[in-house]
Amino acid sequence: MRAFVVLFVVSLVVIPAQAAWTTVPYTSDSWTLNRNVSRKAGASGCSDVDGGLVITLRGRIELDFTGSEIQVFGPEFGYNVSWKVFLDGVLPPFPTPPLNDDPACSLVMHWENLDPTESHTIAIELVDIERPDADIVINYARFNVPDPIIVSQIETAPTTTVSTATRSAPSALPVTTPFASSEEQVHSTATSSSTPTPIPHRGLSLPIIIVIAVCGLLLVIAFLAVLWYLHHRRQRRQRELMGRPRTMPVTPPPEAPPPAPESTVHVSRDLRSEKLNAVFAQTS
Repeated sequence: MRAFVVLFVVSLVVIPAQAAWTTVPYTSDSWTLNRNVSRKAGASGCSDVDGGLVITLRGRIELDFTGSEIQVFGPEFGYNVSWKVFLDGVLPPFPTPPLNDDPACSLVMHWENLDPTESHTIAIELVDIERPDADIVINYARFNVPDPIIVSQIETAPTTTVSTATRSAPSALPVTTPFASSEEQVHSTATSSSTPTPIPHRGLSLPIIIVIAVCGLLLVIAFLAVLWYLHHRRQRRQRELMGRPRTMPVTPPPEAPPPAPESTVHVSRDLRSEKLNAVFAQTS
């Protein structure tokens, strides 16, 4: 018996939700202030807050956030005030925010299209050196992280004909789904109870490592034993040589000259007697 089986592939579609804004008032501890910044209740600015951060000369404030967009509100800055803003430690091109109808509560800074998966830091610093009494006010800031909504979408794969007696349709198919970031991908399956396939370990197993370590240790021991044997053998040979009596070479005495013949001795004695007799005769 043969039947037609239609395979369904479940894909995930990410639809960005409406931005959820997080407001950071001037009283929040999320702000980092230096000594030239003060929190002042009743400061000028937006009417929905009761104060703001007053930044004087060389004052600096910082705010860490994680989101894709940030907005900073306060009274419109004067054109004769010099100040800098840093985004992630870099002085970016200053954006031109749309001004509200109320100049006392303007959108003085606005950045968007930031990476929502990374932490960002915004810093504002007053660098006016011509007007020591100049100041600027920040009432609050807000940022957002769009939460993705995952919607299941069923797509029909090509129809296949299989035998019901020997083969059935697969229960789960791996699906690669694009997420909010184009650089990230989420791997999903049709059933949530499926477990990932373990990746085989290609390294050396523990028994092989132990065998290699033992062999190396035995080689080191054998090498040390050979060195000890050679050293001991050389010392023993030296001791044997020192214990033996030394044989000194003996020089034979010089040979005596052969004795003169007796006839020669008698002739010499006769000649000596004659000479003596002649001497006595002359003296007498």
